[in-house]
Amino acid sequence: MRYRLEGNWKKGLAFDLHTLASTYLGTDEFGHDRWDTTRSEMGELVYQLKYQNDKSVVPKIIELLKPIGKIEQFDAIIPVPSSKDRP
Repeated sequence: MRYRLEGNWKKGLAFDLHTLASTYLGTDEFGHDRWDTTRSEMGELVYQLKYQNDKSVVPKIIELLKPIGKIEQFDAIIPVPSSKDRP
């Protein structure tokens, strides 16, 4: 799936949405907010990479990006920004 991004550039695309739905479940016994989140296939892979440090998902992410075509001609690829410092 592709989503056109409007802005101060010639053309911008988002490959997919990360979160499809999210329902707040309340707080747990430690005071942390809990959510029931449904992610796209790419969203789940990015989640596993970012938050679970699961580098084994990288080949699948690359596979999902292949249909975009001519990716080597892109001026920039901007990943989903981290909410905190991560390796």
